[in-house]
Amino acid sequence: MYDYSSQAGVSTLNGHIPQQGRTRVDVHQGLGDNTLDVYMTVDNHDYSVDPIDLARALLNRKVRRVVLAGKVGNLLDRSQTLGVNWSMSEDWSMDFSLNQSKTVVGQNQRQNSVSITHMFRAWSATLTF
Repeated sequence: MYDYSSQAGVSTLNGHIPQQGRTRVDVHQGLGDNTLDVYMTVDNHDYSVDPIDLARALLNRKVRRVVLAGKVGNLLDRSQTLGVNWSMSEDWSMDFSLNQSKTVVGQNQRQNSVSITHMFRAWSATLTF
């Protein structure tokens, strides 16, 4: 993903680079004649060390890595998704979803999406808003 090491200052980061773990629960339920599918996903992330410590270590280095520190601060803590998938025909489907996430620094993020998919013989095309 990202290489946080460099020629200078590698010892500064020793013990700060977290290993990320994720626990995910997916629940799907078909409704009616299987043209409508309701789903919910819950993700919980945990880290071997506090990722904020990595951001601090990056900011304290002689060679500034401010952009990388910002990305570390954007790591997810937990996320929930609720959605509905509608199979309009054998070839067409539409998906509506709402996602809410919280980062390790407490930032709340929200994403709503609508996708339409067309299935071809060996591939599919999806347009997402």
